[in-house]
Amino acid sequence: MYTFKCSFLIAIKLLKDLVDIGNFVCVCILVHLSHKNPFESHYIGNLSNYFYGEVNNALIKRVNIEKQILNGSKNISSILFKKKLFLRKLVSKSFCSEIYDDFQKYNGTKLSNIFDLKYSKIHKLSVATLVLYCVDIFLSFASIFLLGCGIFDKMKCFANIYATILLALIVAKYILSVILFYYMEKGDIERYDDFLDCKNVKVKTFKKITDVNTLRNCFFAFVIMNIIILGIEKLENVLDFEEKLGGNEMNNESYSS
Repeated sequence: MYTFKCSFLIAIKLLKDLVDIGNFVCVCILVHLSHKNPFESHYIGNLSNYFYGEVNNALIKRVNIEKQILNGSKNISSILFKKKLFLRKLVSKSFCSEIYDDFQKYNGTKLSNIFDLKYSKIHKLSVATLVLYCVDIFLSFASIFLLGCGIFDKMKCFANIYATILLALIVAKYILSVILFYYMEKGDIERYDDFLDCKNVKVKTFKKITDVNTLRNCFFAFVIMNIIILGIEKLENVLDFEEKLGGNEMNNESYSS
């Protein structure tokens, strides 16, 4: 039983270390991908570079007319079963037409006027998170050295301060992760991704400008690994509690004897 528990603890420690390495790699990728906002350096040119064919103005008008008809058809019971499908198609056409209108409106200006992906915020938060990870790695190696020298045993006060710093570092990393998640969701990444699904869009052209999905997938991998680490830490706390509880029971039995 004891051997199994030791093996289990070693496996958990190894898994946590691997996830930490994966987190560090993801943060490095986020820093690299967000260091430059491609939408800030790209100026909108000829619309034929972005669309296979110009959107027919009559189509835009028809979409607006259909939207008005939809708003006025709420009391028509005979079309209720078609309403959801019609609304979905209408929103899709309306959305694509609106983006096309934005391309016409901001022609000659930066692409960031249409899509604000919060690259600057994401980069700053990614750099701050990377710095915390580097500090955490440094302190982890430092703790091994300090334990080997027996400094923690000699200076209990220093050990408590060190433990507080490590705890504050963990809390700071998770807070930054939450803020990073907020700005990833607040930006136009999903809106831009939906735009690429529009019928007449030259997706390859936009892929050359930037591949947002790589940034997005890397971030979601980072979030998932953070959740895994939280779960591992909870499991470690439970195991520590059981170990302390078992130790107290043994002490009580010895005292009773």
